[in-house]
Amino acid sequence: MENKDKRNTASHYFKADSTTIFDELSKGQPEEKETFQNLSSPVEKVSIYFPSTTSFSYINTPTNQPVIETMNIEDNILSDITSSISHISLESDRIYDGWIPSESTKEVLASIIASPGNYKVDKQLLVTPNIAIKEDFRDPIRNLLQNYLGEEAASQRRTLLISSVTQDDRGLRQLVANGCYHAAVNLTTQLLTVYGQGEKRSDQPCKHTVHSVQLWFTRIALLVKLRRFSFAEVECEPFGDLNSPDLYFEFYPEIYGGKKGSMVPFAFRLLAAELPQYLGKHTLALDRLSKVLATCNKIIENLMNGLTEDGSEIYKKEKREECIKVWKLRRLKVLYSLTRCAVSLKDFRLSSTLLQALLKEDKESTSGLFSALGRLCLNLGDINSAQEAFKKHLEHSPTGGNYDPVQGLLHSAFISCAKNDFGNAAQILEQAHKISPENPLVINNLGVCLMFVGKIRDAIRVVEKAIQARPEKFLHEALVLNLSTMYELESSAAQKKKLNLLSLVAGHKGDGFNIAALKLQV
Repeated sequence: MENKDKRNTASHYFKADSTTIFDELSKGQPEEKETFQNLSSPVEKVSIYFPSTTSFSYINTPTNQPVIETMNIEDNILSDITSSISHISLESDRIYDGWIPSESTKEVLASIIASPGNYKVDKQLLVTPNIAIKEDFRDPIRNLLQNYLGEEAASQRRTLLISSVTQDDRGLRQLVANGCYHAAVNLTTQLLTVYGQGEKRSDQPCKHTVHSVQLWFTRIALLVKLRRFSFAEVECEPFGDLNSPDLYFEFYPEIYGGKKGSMVPFAFRLLAAELPQYLGKHTLALDRLSKVLATCNKIIENLMNGLTEDGSEIYKKEKREECIKVWKLRRLKVLYSLTRCAVSLKDFRLSSTLLQALLKEDKESTSGLFSALGRLCLNLGDINSAQEAFKKHLEHSPTGGNYDPVQGLLHSAFISCAKNDFGNAAQILEQAHKISPENPLVINNLGVCLMFVGKIRDAIRVVEKAIQARPEKFLHEALVLNLSTMYELESSAAQKKKLNLLSLVAGHKGDGFNIAALKLQV
């Protein structure tokens, strides 16, 4: 079939009535001052997720049912961890270090510059972090093996431990690359203790470096990745708004000379602002993210006017354009983060406003954003608006050999699911599976749709075949969770099958795998 025909075939699924929510989204971008109003919506958990690719899950199912979702939930956090560790030992770059200090921090830094070595700083203004976790994390997969299959099976588990790697940044990178996030947290404990920022150090003054701050970011990001949100909140709290004077290079003239700027990675600021939403404090997260966005806007304005990020000096022309590009990309990251938070609140007005802003600013992701918008509409039960958004996705998708018909088939399957027509959705996904037999998202959704039409054994066969053929690729937590649920629905032999799945996970995954997906009692 020609690519053009494929596009036309997909488009027939998206016929809509004349008046939809999508029409409201197309009326134009509200003024920015309206963007962050209406933040008092009730907190409701939904399954939509906005990773950097703008892919969504669309269906909000009870926790005891399988979840139809995207396979992109190895989200921005892991990417930011990897990026941070990769640069952890490198000299900080002037282009990336800019920030606007608070007035109190400006005063302290100005006084230090005026009287180096003689200025006394109030301890209340300084950051004194400490490690809140008093014992090392253990490998949860090994614990499950020991509980269910015995010590012999547990002893055969081969995964990296803190003792398996060098006690430095290289070892930390190795642990993260192998999915051993618990061991990586344990290693950050040792590395931060060397800096005098270990356990019971919350009231002790300490010196910060680019290296130590990046280690803290890596540690807190790992805790979030492991869903240890309360620990992450406690350990992030001493950093406040990440604007204390001792987090700036100027605070240490004896070490950094005349260097200016912040030691804090931008990803750390973003994570600290997002963190409250994982604990149900969505309004606080939106407020913090809005402040980060306001600072990004001000920095871009200063740079456009030929000034440095904080507006204090004239910026050298040769790097200014590169710096503007960096900050515009950072602004986009904040907008995506705000949208994720708004979606989790089911605040449609705010979500749609932010999506409109993204459609204007992130032209390269237009097709993906319309796909995201369609899935958002499905979460809200507005099938007509979803169809309109998916039509827009087709219109903005690449043509010719670059066109991917699988995405259009996925959209049409989602529409059928929203209409409770899982039989039709399964037929559509079977077409997609023939086109792309190793697409994890297609396999996941096909398995769930087959299950919903009562073809549980067929559903199990589809998912098992993929996992057993390519465990390194398909042992994804969403697929494992759905397969475990299918086992429970199929027969009373579910426990034995889940233990076989546990053995497969133990042979291919690090200690960061979420064992809740196996649905075994811990």
